[in-house]
Amino acid sequence: MIDERGHHAFATSRFATLMGDTRPLIAAGKGWNGSQHLGGGDILRVFRHNRDTVSRSRRYGPTITSAFSLGAGAIMPIARFIRGWRGSHAPDAPTLTVAGADASKLRSIIAPELGELLRTLEPEPGDAVFLPSADAELLIATAEQFEAHRGQARFVVRLMYDDVGCHPSDPTWRSALKRLQESPGAVENVDLLAETPAFARAIREIWPKSVELLPHPTDLPAQQPPAVNGRFILYMAGHARSDKGARLLNATAQALAAKLNPHDPDVVLRVQGHPSSRAGKVRIEALPLHLNPDEYILSWKQAHAALLLHDPAVYAIRGSGVVCDAISSSRPFVFLSGSSLSDWNVGCNALEATPSPHAIAQAIVELLNGYETFAEASATVASTVARHVEVGMVTVMGRDTAREAG
Repeated sequence: MIDERGHHAFATSRFATLMGDTRPLIAAGKGWNGSQHLGGGDILRVFRHNRDTVSRSRRYGPTITSAFSLGAGAIMPIARFIRGWRGSHAPDAPTLTVAGADASKLRSIIAPELGELLRTLEPEPGDAVFLPSADAELLIATAEQFEAHRGQARFVVRLMYDDVGCHPSDPTWRSALKRLQESPGAVENVDLLAETPAFARAIREIWPKSVELLPHPTDLPAQQPPAVNGRFILYMAGHARSDKGARLLNATAQALAAKLNPHDPDVVLRVQGHPSSRAGKVRIEALPLHLNPDEYILSWKQAHAALLLHDPAVYAIRGSGVVCDAISSSRPFVFLSGSSLSDWNVGCNALEATPSPHAIAQAIVELLNGYETFAEASATVASTVARHVEVGMVTVMGRDTAREAG
């Protein structure tokens, strides 16, 4: 965690709250700039690396990585702006890179920091170390604790990141998981969680134990959708990035405008961090890139449905927090076929489309014409995510502890 604004901080706070009065110790990055407490837990500034610095260290070495980090404060806002502009204007999907290194012989860059944390805390056999957003690097780091016979605590590892979008020099998650499986005592003392059913199925191809589901721990309440009254609002939650459909938006708006009849309501696509525009009866309405919690809740309250255009090439097994927010808010959603979001289409609460503007526009028209049916179905499945989170948290806390907590 870097600051209190990102989804990692929200998820950590939510998890800590769900743990009740256990008062967890939360290990954050050295640069954590938030409060000393989060969700009832105390913050420890421990980790010097994050996913970006680990990947750069493997590519360029520690010296260049350190120099880059020193200038990141000035560089990153410019880089984010350029990426966002290119993503919204690029006509074709960007070329994706994937991790390709074998983890069996790699040394973890973050393992010394994890080992230092364990030595400082001196966990007892009944304690648990929860890694809520793990990738291949953290799998290797966990494996090294058992290889060095430091794995006295029970580890609960929620694997969130696969190989897509990583550099070819990064280790693959499958090879890292295989290494963890072969580490002495790891299978007996490590429980694995996945954010999506698709990822859980992939993990089970390697891991010999059951894999529980623990999706994004949303705290959004179920809300009655607003009346249509002349306009239909679709909320594209989260940052407008190329991997979340930003490149498809303008063409989708034009295709949708061509399909709408004169008596249809105006359609508003509310998007975070995307330029405003208009095509006939369709308007793309720009929202700030970052919303505070009250603004985010209001955005869901005002929306009739969600437009979740996660790229199937990126999100084949990787999870999405905003789809959990859509379900918990009782909002139907449009998603792209081939993505892990299909696992949340559990009862006429969503519409599937191929990744083309005309197909997406047609799905929106079908949603608009049958909105009452989709809204009713969404209300019946609103508690789905909460039930999965409840079951997953039993694994995090340990079954005996969870029963005592009631």
